Amino acid sequence: MKNNIIAVEIACLILSASLAACGRIEEENSQTTLTENTAALTAETGSAAPEPADDNGEEDVFINELFTYESFRGSRMTLPYRKAVINENAEGLPALVICLHGHSACGSDNERQLRKEGVRGSTRFFMQSGSGAIILAPQCPEDLKWRNGRMIETLRDLISLYEDQVDKSRIYILGDSLGGGGTWAMAAAYPGLFAAAMPAVSIPVEDLTTVASTPVCSVIGDLDDVVTEDAVLPQINRLRDLGADVRFEIIGGADHQTACREAFSVENLTWVFSHSRTDTPV
Repeated sequence: MKNNIIAVEIACLILSASLAACGRIEEENSQTTLTENTAALTAETGSAAPEPADDNGEEDVFINELFTYESFRGSRMTLPYRKAVINENAEGLPALVICLHGHSACGSDNERQLRKEGVRGSTRFFMQSGSGAIILAPQCPEDLKWRNGRMIETLRDLISLYEDQVDKSRIYILGDSLGGGGTWAMAAAYPGLFAAAMPAVSIPVEDLTTVASTPVCSVIGDLDDVVTEDAVLPQINRLRDLGADVRFEIIGGADHQTACREAFSVENLTWVFSHSRTDTPV
């Protein structure tokens, strides 16, 4: 037992060091891809909103080996994704975590989405907590967005594939930028499914009526000139008026890129993963 604990601690230290190194490399290289990402993201938000590109060719070896390559054939499309089983021998059924990436990870290589902080932060959280989780990181095709109806239906079908293997009261979804938009859309489309949702650095859906049944953690940066406080805060207040459980954070000194990197803090993830549903998921 003692050896197992030591092994987990060593793995976490290696993971943290590797992720920190990878994050430094990403920050140095992200500026080279902002022009391409800005044009694509304008179509999603209506304004230019560059996100962390993270497309630097460097692989985080630990994460890449931890997550297996998977493919899901739904009724309307085939979706590549990566899967990690964290603390497989932990007591009880594992949680299920869906991580939706931003625009720079769109494609078909089934690798770029692992460089996103939502995946990394969730992996660190469950490794260090000792509780079990299945983490799924699907990859959105370049010609689609997570909010697209076909994507929403396919994501729901993917979740259904794992529902019998996990604690249905602990199904979570999170994402930043483009993935944050998809997270809002999934929470709106499937009320009662998620224990909590974390749509980071993204503008909420217009109709929040069905979102209100899901606890939401929303994070933006005060220097983000697209996902602004003026665009988000009124909707957050609307959620509160509807009786929703909401955590809202504005990161000081953070533009769009920085907010995407810093949103998935230990404090925010602890809030998200502390929730569980008392009713039956739909």
